[in-house]
Amino acid sequence: PRIGELLQDRDPEADMDRMIKEFDQAQLARNLLESSRIGQITLAKNLDKFLQSEALDHGELARIIMDNGREDILAHHLDKFQDGAVDHARLAQDLMNRGSIGAEILAKNLDKFPYGAVDHALLASRMMDTGLERVLVRNLDKFQEPPADVRDRLPT
Repeated sequence: PRIGELLQDRDPEADMDRMIKEFDQAQLARNLLESSRIGQITLAKNLDKFLQSEALDHGELARIIMDNGREDILAHHLDKFQDGAVDHARLAQDLMNRGSIGAEILAKNLDKFPYGAVDHALLASRMMDTGLERVLVRNLDKFQEPPADVRDRLPT
């Protein structure tokens, strides 16, 4: 039989559940992150399954994700991590350092960050300076009061 025929009747979700149960989860998470974009997407889609497990520490998984430069995955799923597992200030800074892409990810997930972890004024200014006004306007409700100079420059 061809490989396609063998894989045709497979249930990817059941396969992932089995791998999470049978393999070292930290290593599996690393392998998914390092493998390819598809592996990273697979981890993101199944992140809640990793987080439910007693075998993998939330802080360790957060560090693995950040060490592999996938802060976007962490930001999108930040609310699923236990309190104290994620260094929110470092994550925010790492996202800010990624330029406009990081700023956009941060703005879209700003409501998941605790008060004080993100410099809202700096983020708003950077977004204005990098042409992300529309993204800023769409996510303005997540920001604390933007500085007057930013508010004055916002499109109406």
